[in-house]
This record gives sequence, C-alpha cells and structure tokens, in this order.
Amino acid sequence: TLHYDGVFDTAAGPEDPYLQALAEHLSGADAKFYGAYWCPHCQMQKSAFGPSGARLPYIECSPNGQGGAPATACLAAEIRNYPTWLIGGRRYERILSAESLAQYSGFRRQ
Repeated sequence: TLHYDGVFDTAAGPEDPYLQALAEHLSGADAKFYGAYWCPHCQMQKSAFGPSGARLPYIECSPNGQGGAPATACLAAEIRNYPTWLIGGRRYERILSAESLAQYSGFRRQ
C-alpha cells in the first residue's frame, strides 16, 4: 500500500487526472519527447508527470549507452540536446512545464 501511494517512489503512486490526460493528449497530438536514460534533465521532465510520465511520447536516443551511436529516429530528427520536444512543427530544447506543454500542443482541460 505504501508503495502504491507513492511514499517510496512518486512514479508508483496514483496518477493525477490532469497530467494523465495531458500525457495521453501529447501522444495523440504527434508530439515527441527525445531524451536519454542517463540525462538528468530528461528524468526531471518525466518525474514532473509522476506516474503519468510513462505515458509521455518518449523516444530514447541513447539505446547503446552514452558513448554509443544514437537511435536512427533521433538522427533523422537532428536531436542534439536533451530533452528536446517536437510539437506542432516547433522545437523546444529544454524541460517544459505541464502548462507550457498544454499551451504548445493545444490541450484543453475538460
């Protein structure tokens, strides 16, 4: 029960309905979140969504490790910095707040 309530890890707790809906909207809106597992800012971006972070349209750019070849999708999108968001044809190379992501993607709370 303590684990599910998020006492030990916020990613294990219950989902915030707003963040869940926003993450699902981003996936459906063809937004892309490029990052690397070793990038602390990418981890901060995911953790800002708590358990809903797993729903973000995340693309791992470093499947072969920090010194390895980047993923083909990241090369094709010319990803140079992490995190990078592509939303509506625009590029954002930084952590974005939920409010900014909602604004940039046209999300409307229902």
